[in-house]
Amino acid sequence: MCEPATLAAISIATGVIGTGVSAYGMHQRGKAQSEAMAYQADINRRNSIIAQQNANMERQAGLEEQRRQRLKTAQIIGQQKAGMAASGLMLNDGTPLDVMSDSAEMGELDALMLGYNSEKRARGYLTQSSSLGSQSMLNSMSGQNAMTAGLISAGGSALGGIGKVADSWYKYKTMKTG
Repeated sequence: MCEPATLAAISIATGVIGTGVSAYGMHQRGKAQSEAMAYQADINRRNSIIAQQNANMERQAGLEEQRRQRLKTAQIIGQQKAGMAASGLMLNDGTPLDVMSDSAEMGELDALMLGYNSEKRARGYLTQSSSLGSQSMLNSMSGQNAMTAGLISAGGSALGGIGKVADSWYKYKTMKTG
């Protein structure tokens, strides 16, 4: 059977080791959470950039759609002119001019609507980009907080463990002298 002094020494040693392992584990947990949040922040930052690029591409596509619509309108007006001229109508006043003016107006309205719809989609991408950028910042802050919390928890665990070891040491010393 072990002597009380040996048991006390084993108790103190396991207390020190347990405290160290616990503190290390808490520090590692904080570090892992911090790294995970940093990774997520990076993903959100990259996705924010992609959303901005999508907005730019959407705007370019909208400009191209408008250009094609205006070309289409010009072709329609050209066909109208050719048809009316072949029928012997005067193109610079009256109904022929009204028909071509209406076609030009409707074509321009169609082009403007294409631009408006494209801008709405682009703004959706920009909103997404802004949201992802904000989420990235929050992830970074959460990661920093997780690291700090891990260090505080590790410190608290170490202090608690040191208190227990000191208590065991005190009991051992009083038992030995008493």
